[in-house]
Amino acid sequence: ATVGTMAAEVAHEIRNPLGAIVLNLDLIQKEITCLALTSRHNPAEGGELVGEMRGEVHRIQKVLEDYLKFARLAKPDRRPMAINDLLEQKLAFTCAELAPAGVVLRTEFDRTMPPIQADADQLWQATLNLIHNSLEAMPDGGELSISTQHDEGHAVLRVRDSGQGMKAEDFAKVFQPFFTTKPSGTGLGLTLVQQIIHEHGGRVECESVPGNGCTFTLFLPVMKAS
Repeated sequence: ATVGTMAAEVAHEIRNPLGAIVLNLDLIQKEITCLALTSRHNPAEGGELVGEMRGEVHRIQKVLEDYLKFARLAKPDRRPMAINDLLEQKLAFTCAELAPAGVVLRTEFDRTMPPIQADADQLWQATLNLIHNSLEAMPDGGELSISTQHDEGHAVLRVRDSGQGMKAEDFAKVFQPFFTTKPSGTGLGLTLVQQIIHEHGGRVECESVPGNGCTFTLFLPVMKAS
């Protein structure tokens, strides 16, 4: 709790100056463009530098947001819900992201699935983190499979990709906070998934073969029939 409070305070203190920096970068870009009209200098080089600085600031902002999600995860507001309905509704909006990446989405939902008690927003956040993880593992496109299954009192949600898979040494650290193999990653995405599912009384499993994709499986307790 103390670490979470400290992280929130630090993030707040950094976020405001970052916003001011982005605003001033926009003003500098306008000044470069205006000055180029009355001089022989090409504004392209200055614009490129401003663009690089803006990109670095946005990267810091992304790191802050990931830290805050991890450090200040609220207790789930668990309510009865149908996991299949949630997935069908939310996945419809991912096509705009999947298609340009050359990724084909396959779904298979168990229609006998009983309701679960879950925080819909948090559960979708966990699923979306897995989807983004899969997309990054398929830079040249591939297939993303999302399925549900009712198995021994659990709602089983699987997210499988046809990507690069993980090395054995990376696989052992997959849920370790701040561990990442990505140059711009924070290493908190999969840790947040695990945290959310544990808060729901469930568990997360991972299977991966180098060069043959990766599968994340979420187990969530279903509601008992009254």
